[in-house]
Amino acid sequence: MITKAHSNWRKTWFCCVAGAFLLLWSLFLPPVADAVNAEQETRLDQFLRQSMATGAIPGMALVIVKDGEISRAKGYGVTGDGLPFTADTPILIASLSKAMTAAVALMLVAQDRIDLDAPVRRYLPEFRIATPDGGASITVRHLLNQTSGLSDPGFPEMRLAQPGSLAERVSSLQSAVPEDMPGETFHYFNSNYALVARIVEAVSGKPFEVVLEDRLFGPLGMAGTKAVPTFALAQKLNVPPAAGHVAAYGQAWRWHEPGGFLGGHGGVISTAADMGKWMRWQMTGQPDILPPELRTLMQTPPAGSSYAMGWFRQTVNGETAIWHDGVFSTVFSDIVIKPEQGLGIVLLYGVGGALPAAVTFPNIRAGALAIASGKSPEPSGVSSVAIGRWAGAVTLFLTSAAVMDLSNWRRAGTALTWRAAAGQAARLIPFIFLLSLPQILQFASGRAFSFEAIFFAMLDLTVGLAIVGAVLALSAFCRLALIARHGRRPGLADAGRRT
Repeated sequence: MITKAHSNWRKTWFCCVAGAFLLLWSLFLPPVADAVNAEQETRLDQFLRQSMATGAIPGMALVIVKDGEISRAKGYGVTGDGLPFTADTPILIASLSKAMTAAVALMLVAQDRIDLDAPVRRYLPEFRIATPDGGASITVRHLLNQTSGLSDPGFPEMRLAQPGSLAERVSSLQSAVPEDMPGETFHYFNSNYALVARIVEAVSGKPFEVVLEDRLFGPLGMAGTKAVPTFALAQKLNVPPAAGHVAAYGQAWRWHEPGGFLGGHGGVISTAADMGKWMRWQMTGQPDILPPELRTLMQTPPAGSSYAMGWFRQTVNGETAIWHDGVFSTVFSDIVIKPEQGLGIVLLYGVGGALPAAVTFPNIRAGALAIASGKSPEPSGVSSVAIGRWAGAVTLFLTSAAVMDLSNWRRAGTALTWRAAAGQAARLIPFIFLLSLPQILQFASGRAFSFEAIFFAMLDLTVGLAIVGAVLALSAFCRLALIARHGRRPGLADAGRRT
């Protein structure tokens, strides 16, 4: 017979065993959220490594901020120096620097030391441009919103002698011819942000790079981040930025950055880990170093524009994206914030080039964002490696055809006919097209890039044009030399002869 006391004892024993079992279960089995995060990390690793293989990316790093926390910061592959590319690898972030310039300028606005709607000349009396009023109506806000009217066609800064300081850049702008009246039209123009940086110097009484360190990098804990006014000074740092690569024919080739002046618009050197802290502040406002309304203003474009203050802001499929990219010949950087999702991502690449920027990097950005959101990335059937190899095959074919044309120069006609002249002119087209690329791209994009920057950014195209153009130009020279040697100058009656 089971007594009541015995029954109670059995119930107590059962509850203890069950409780112990549940405790052990909770200790040895991960929570569902952790399992999901682990799965996302595995998928993200696989996606990035596959994308690096199909995109000829030797090394890269990313950082993800989710719901106000840095959820992932990791590097992959190697730098141009052959070192591991980690979350602490420093690289030049190029135009991602602009929002940092805007941030410290707005901090001075918060202290009533800069008025956004004051003319630039209030702070820089020496500022002049090539207009009757010398740019007197250009305001600080116009500079930050890139609506000053200044543009690359009126001042091709990347093709001109490079200054060594912000003061020299301001002085050089005396020859700048604006394309529009201030406040009318957006023109992406690096020197707008060089002017803002110089205003920060003038108001604070300190070098711009020191202001960035004191007011931004230090408070945000960005210990691995520095700023320099020129590429040459970046190479003299104790820890210089990692070397990168150029892309050509489906491969990445270690190369040096052309360099130049970077002050205010492209001179920040940072890491994925530090960029996570910067992005988290942009998303949360913590630590509280800038009033929320000014941080919002920095991310909000004026009416009729998609450019705010160092940020582009667009709505795609009903979802807001705040973004910017940074473009150099040998490195590339990308930042995107999705406010509605509380999600942000930074991607730093150890390779540059027009082809990966157009094909590979957008797919990686979209795929990484999808995985971080718990979705599957859209499959991409485009591979920059495959495109590069096709470009190599085309270059080889055209080079072979050009060499065959050159080998036949002795059999060309010896009369300077209209047909002969047209034939030699046609042989110069590839070389002329190569030399005209800066003007062609300026017409198409409004940006005035240097020939060196264009050459290394588009190696699949420019190397092919250089080789084929040189062989055909030599063929044309040989044919003209043959005609000159014979000294014949017939008229149109000989137009039927071979060229």
